[in-house]
Amino acid sequence: MLLPQVDERIDDLQYENYNVPALMYGHRKLVQRSHNVNSAIGVREFSEDDYVDARVKKTYAIAQHKFRAISDAVELHTLHVLNVHMKSIVNNKNVSDRHVQSALTAQQYAEYVESLSNQAHSAEIMYGDGIPNELRGYNTILHAADFQNNKFEKMSVLKSTGRKNFSAQSVTAASIKAESLYEDALERLGEIWSSATPAELYELQTWMDRDIDIDRGFESTIR
Repeated sequence: MLLPQVDERIDDLQYENYNVPALMYGHRKLVQRSHNVNSAIGVREFSEDDYVDARVKKTYAIAQHKFRAISDAVELHTLHVLNVHMKSIVNNKNVSDRHVQSALTAQQYAEYVESLSNQAHSAEIMYGDGIPNELRGYNTILHAADFQNNKFEKMSVLKSTGRKNFSAQSVTAASIKAESLYEDALERLGEIWSSATPAELYELQTWMDRDIDIDRGFESTIR
């Protein structure tokens, strides 16, 4: 139940530290309207109503991970204490080093302290295990489709500008081949998504630039 709160807190911190305000008013951006021009002096005037929050709030759902059963009482107690501390952090409260040390063994605490001195890029944390093997074949097909589509678009431009005399049949054939490759890529992605467990889907989704919803059929927006 805590995972969505952790995701939301991470998003808050990223926004607070890395957001670049748009125009004026801090985190708010200007909404261009046709009515806010003073016709008497011909100058655009802005009022409080012309500014809205620039941030798009995300919705966080509970990740469908399959957790392992824990029978060890000591480990269960440790996880419970860490969970309490995590809730405090999520609620923007401080957790002292003493509290962390009391929840861990000497070795675990030493590893924790050492981890603080090791710099890790966010991409390394998220993608540290490398791209899943299931997506490698999909990417190969997708790259081939992109290459073929670029070839088709180039042929179309050269033909329309008169720089190359491609036949209509060859341009159409290039287009059909690109579309067929994209369909192959979509079919492969559908196979991957339909056979993956909820935990695997969560990992696979981190590698995509948009949410994947195979059930939407032809309305799917997949890259």
